[in-house]
Amino acid sequence: MKFIQTGWPAILWAIFILTLSVIPGKQFPKELFIPHLDKAVHLTFYLVLFVLGYGAKKNELSILAVSTVCFLYGLLIELIQHYLIPNRFFGADDILANTIGIVFGVLLVKRIYKF
Repeated sequence: MKFIQTGWPAILWAIFILTLSVIPGKQFPKELFIPHLDKAVHLTFYLVLFVLGYGAKKNELSILAVSTVCFLYGLLIELIQHYLIPNRFFGADDILANTIGIVFGVLLVKRIYKF
């Protein structure tokens, strides 16, 4: 539990998300017969990012701070994809999926910590 409180799990998870996000579009696998699978992946990645980020602080005020950082991180990655990564584009639907994941993360920690 102390390891989570160091913030390292959230940082490592953010690096994992970034690594997958900068793969050029032509090298990225297509959806495997599951429509909108990528949106479920976005939701899951950002739910986990929020929970890990929150785990480093664990107080009610940090919910807003961590959710804001997660949202801005997702937005930054979308901008990087659009402007710097070949065959990758900004996706408002990806931002929406990220945001839903963050909201689910907030609901999860509020349920766990009884805020």
